[in-house]
Amino acid sequence: MRDRRPGIFGQIRAREGSLIDEQQADRYSFLLMKPTIAFTAAVALLLSGCASTRLESNVTTFHSFSAAGVLKGTMAIIPAKNIPDGLEFQSYAARINSLLALKGLSPASSANADFIGTFGYGIDSGRSELFSRPIFGQTGGGTTFTTGSVYSGGQSAGYSASSFTPATFGVTGTANETGVTYTRIAELTIKSRKTGQIIWQGRNRSSGSSGEIAQVLPTMIDALLKDFPGQSGKTRFILLPLPQN
Repeated sequence: MRDRRPGIFGQIRAREGSLIDEQQADRYSFLLMKPTIAFTAAVALLLSGCASTRLESNVTTFHSFSAAGVLKGTMAIIPAKNIPDGLEFQSYAARINSLLALKGLSPASSANADFIGTFGYGIDSGRSELFSRPIFGQTGGGTTFTTGSVYSGGQSAGYSASSFTPATFGVTGTANETGVTYTRIAELTIKSRKTGQIIWQGRNRSSGSSGEIAQVLPTMIDALLKDFPGQSGKTRFILLPLPQN
């Protein structure tokens, strides 16, 4: 239930000089509240957008064919040099296999597969950067008070009045913050097991605030293989949501 305080808006004097009655005051009170409600909703939307973090990827691919259907057969994923073949890598390999299986490449062992995919990844130590973020607040509107004196027939009388306009909200300034940006790399090279010929290469270069490669690499793999095989020799900017913990 909304709290009410009778008499406050009844003391506001209209421009024509008449007092606003209680019924009108409620209407104007509601109008005054509308921007606040809208502003609150906007802030909530902004915060929800921040909560749903997205990963920015720059994906570059090279290949010698024009259609995904060219690659049919079996595929094995092996680690690149200096990448341990442990449980972490195996989870990434399983994700790659599941995505490529949708394109006609079934998982197989490296001894029997038609194609061998070598997967590598890495992250740097990060670099400090200066960021600016907006500050939100009231930009206008509100209550205005006026006082003065009126002179007539040698006599004077004081008066006072107040008026209001609906409040407006927006960006009132910026605040500088420092943070660390990390650069992450994920690369996949696919070769024919029989000939050793490279038939597809893809690289995803991503920068962001997460210094934990395990948190972002699954999404980087999704971006790397999005619309596989992709246009050869082109770099695409891909934006995907990160899973929420």
